[in-house]
Amino acid sequence: MDNIVITLIVLPCKGHWGSRGSEVQLLEYEASAAGLIRSFSERFPEDGPELEEVLTQLATADAQFWKGPCEAPSGQA
Repeated sequence: MDNIVITLIVLPCKGHWGSRGSEVQLLEYEASAAGLIRSFSERFPEDGPELEEVLTQLATADAQFWKGPCEAPSGQA
């Protein structure tokens, strides 16, 4: 299976335009849930606490569906 790379182009925010003009920075993240979360947290740092709370609530609600192989019903591990 090929690895997928998530690519995010980040435009500088107002405070970073300065003498660099319209410079664009290309950031690449790991192709995983962790990479996706990291890309959002770096792009929207002001939303971090709210995002963490929502993701924690979702993870807690979905925990019943993420059982380890030894806990899965037979034939489904």
